[in-house]
Amino acid sequence: MNRNTLFGTVASRIFTMVFVTAFGIPAQNTLVLNVGQAQDTIKKTIYGALMEDWGRDIYGGIYVGSNSSIPNTNGMRNDIIAGLKEIDIGVLQYPGGCKSEVYHWQDGIGAKSSRPGGDMVNGMGTDEYFQLCTLVNCAPFIQVNCREGTPNEMAGWLNYINDKYPNKLRYVGIGNEPWGGCYAGISVAEYLNNWYDRFKVAIPAVFSGKIIRIAAAGYTDESSIELNWTNTVLQREVGSMEGLSWHYYTTMSWTEGQKGSSYQFTETEYYNILTRAYAMETQAKKMIAAMNFTCGLQPDEWGAWYNQFQGMGTSYQQSTVRDAQITAQHLNFFNNNCRRIWMAQSAQPVNAIHALFLTNTTGGAMIKTPSFYVYKLYVPHHNARMVPATLTCDQVKTLNTLTASASVNAASELHISVSNIHATASQPLTITLNGGSYQGISGQIVNGQAITSYNDYNKAEQVNIANFAASNFSLSGNTVTTTLPAHSVVMFKLVPSNSGIGNQTKQASQRFAVASLPGNRIMVRHVFPLPTPIALSLFSLDGKSAAPVFQTVVPPDNTALVWEPKVRNLGKATYILSVRAPGFTWSRRVVLQEGK
Repeated sequence: MNRNTLFGTVASRIFTMVFVTAFGIPAQNTLVLNVGQAQDTIKKTIYGALMEDWGRDIYGGIYVGSNSSIPNTNGMRNDIIAGLKEIDIGVLQYPGGCKSEVYHWQDGIGAKSSRPGGDMVNGMGTDEYFQLCTLVNCAPFIQVNCREGTPNEMAGWLNYINDKYPNKLRYVGIGNEPWGGCYAGISVAEYLNNWYDRFKVAIPAVFSGKIIRIAAAGYTDESSIELNWTNTVLQREVGSMEGLSWHYYTTMSWTEGQKGSSYQFTETEYYNILTRAYAMETQAKKMIAAMNFTCGLQPDEWGAWYNQFQGMGTSYQQSTVRDAQITAQHLNFFNNNCRRIWMAQSAQPVNAIHALFLTNTTGGAMIKTPSFYVYKLYVPHHNARMVPATLTCDQVKTLNTLTASASVNAASELHISVSNIHATASQPLTITLNGGSYQGISGQIVNGQAITSYNDYNKAEQVNIANFAASNFSLSGNTVTTTLPAHSVVMFKLVPSNSGIGNQTKQASQRFAVASLPGNRIMVRHVFPLPTPIALSLFSLDGKSAAPVFQTVVPPDNTALVWEPKVRNLGKATYILSVRAPGFTWSRRVVLQEGK
C-alpha cells in the first residue's frame, strides 16, 4: 500500500467515524465481488451432517423400524429421506462421532431379528447406511472404531463395503476426539502410534488413491486451540492423510443446564451466542495457517449446543432464527475458504444439537428447522466456483453485521448469499460486480418475525424460504443495491446477459480442444490472438487434486500444448481437467492412457 493510499484510507475512516458519531448514520456496507477471478470449487460435501446414535438422531429419528406406521424405506423415514434430497445433502458421517469408538460393524449386518439388541438398537447398519447414501445421493463417510476396535476389524469392514458397494466409499476417519472429547483422553504420540499409524496401514490396498483418509486435530473451543497436536499430526503424517478432522461447537457452557435455552432468550443472549459462533472463524484461520497444502480441513462436527428438552432425548433442542444466522455464518465462511475446507458436517441431522429435522416421541410429525431452510437456500453454491469477495460492513456488539459468500455455476449464473445478524435493524448494502454482465436478478429469504421464531409441530411454519420482494433490491449495470431485513438470510440469483460472462463457457469450448495421448499425456489445443497465461489442473472425480498445477504462457494462433501430469497412480483412469485463463475457467473429463 503506498503512502497516499494509506493516508486516504485513514482519512476516510476518520471521516466515517466522525460522520457516524455526529449524525448517527451507520457506515456504508459494501460487498465487492471479483467474478472473473472465480477458480476454487465449493464442494457439495461442505453441506453435510454427522449421523450418529446420539439421543434420537438415528433411532426414533431417521430410523423408526420397518414395522413402524410412519412411512419408511427399510426402516428409514420417507419424509426425512425426501428432506435430505431437498437440501442435496453432501455427505453423511456414520456411525459417529463419539459412538464410532464403541461401534462394532458386524452387529449391524445380517437379518435384523438376529442383530444384538434388535431392530431399534442395530437396525441401522452398514447396508441401510449405504442405501440411504444412494437414496439421497451423498458421499459415504465411515468413522472407524480405534478405541475398542482393531485394525483387523476395520479391514474386515472396509472389505465388506468394497465387496457390496465397490467404488462408493469416499472418506475414512481414523480416531474421533482422541484427546479426550469422548472416551479416550490420550496424548498425540499415543494417538499416532496406537491409533492412526496402526489403522492406516490396515486399509485394504483396493482403496489406495480412492479414499480420503482423515486424521484427528487437537482440542479447540472459542477461546483456545491445541495447535501442538495438530502440528505434530501434520508433520508426521504428511503423505499419509488427506484430511484433518476438526470440531467446533457454539455453546455457553459444557455443563448441562448452563448452556442456555434454545428458544427462550434475550437480545443480549442472542449476541452472546453469536459471539461464540463468530469465534469459529478465528480458530479455523489458526488451523488453516498451521496446515500445508497436502490435506484439507474437515470441520466434521459443528453447531449450536443448548440445554436439552426433558423427555425428548439427549441433546434435543429447538432451532430458531438465531440458528439460521449461525448456519449462514458458518456456511459463508466455509464457502469463502473452500480452497482448504473440502467437507463439513453439522451435528446432528435429526433431533440432536444443531438439527435439520425434529420429530416428536409419540407420532409421525416432523419439523424442518430454520437451519434446514438455510441449507436449502444455499444449494446453488454446491460444486460452483467461489467468487472472491471483499465485505466492508458496520458492527453490532463488536460483531460484523453482515456475512456473505458468492459463487458462479457452469451456466455462469451468479449466486450471492448474505446474512444480516442485527436483531432489530435492517442493513443497506451495495454490491459491486467486477467481471460479467447481468440482465436479471431475483432473491429468496429465510427469516421469521423475531430472533426467537421457530417451527413447531402441527402448526404453520414461522421460518422458511420465501421470495424476497423485488422492492428490496435493484440491479443497475454492475451494481446491486439492497436493504436486508433484520435477522435475515438472503440469496440473490443473477442471470448473465448474452454479451457478458454468460458466454464464457461457450467461448472456452470454442477456444480449447482437449485430447488424451498415450503415456498419460494430455494435449490442449487453443486459439488466442495474443500470448496468454493459462493454468492446467487435474482432479479426481471426487474433487481431490491429482497432480501439481501446470502454468505457462501460450503463444497466439492455433497451438497445441502437451502436458504430462505427475499423477500418483498411473494407468487408465478418468479425471477432471480444469483450464484457467484470464476471465474464465473451463473443465472437462479426460481419460489418461498408458503406453507410448
